[in-house]
Amino acid sequence: MLQGAFIALAATAQVAVPPSPPAEPGHHMIEAGAWLGLFIPSRDHELYDSLGTDHRPYDAVNASLGLRLSYFPVPFVGVEGEGGYMPSGTRGGDLGHLFTVRGHGVLQWPARLTPFAVVGGGLLASTGAPGSDVDQAFHWGLGAKYYISDRLSVRLDGRHIISGARGPGAGNTSHFEVLAGVSFTLFRAEPKKDAWTDVDVGPPSRGETPASAPAPTPTGEDASRTMEMVAT
Repeated sequence: MLQGAFIALAATAQVAVPPSPPAEPGHHMIEAGAWLGLFIPSRDHELYDSLGTDHRPYDAVNASLGLRLSYFPVPFVGVEGEGGYMPSGTRGGDLGHLFTVRGHGVLQWPARLTPFAVVGGGLLASTGAPGSDVDQAFHWGLGAKYYISDRLSVRLDGRHIISGARGPGAGNTSHFEVLAGVSFTLFRAEPKKDAWTDVDVGPPSRGETPASAPAPTPTGEDASRTMEMVAT
């Protein structure tokens, strides 16, 4: 009876418990997030209807808010798509609206505090008093994310946005953004770890006995000693 109890206790202790994902970027991870920040437009912007209205600079600093969706096939590299809205006014007191749709690649160093860089492009558009216009835009930026848990992170971005400048042959001009955001992990590939050693589970090395294999049956002198122990 004692031997049976010990075997049952050992079997119960060896039940594998899946480990919790680490609070850092993982494989095949999908995130959804939102941001609130500041948009600083160039005075020489080309975000107006040059055929129907006169050029008017936007306010020096405007709010920025938006949504993003991210996918990281591996912890170091990923892609993100974003949509943003910047409620703006002109220096003359008129109301304007700026919008952006863009995407970029992400290169990051995965850890609980994750620094990253982004490079990409998209569209920058205006409506309202300055008139309707859509320009192509290129952007790059630096930032960092902090994983509060395996499902929740906060981040801070700084962006440099390059789009067309007003006037024929004027080239490009620069806008800037500072974004504070939060992200939620929707999916990630769960790590496959052993509950006791916390290492990747793989095939046993030569000479090792798999944990699930039955213990060898004692024979000869060992069998006699086992029977004496059970009898006592």
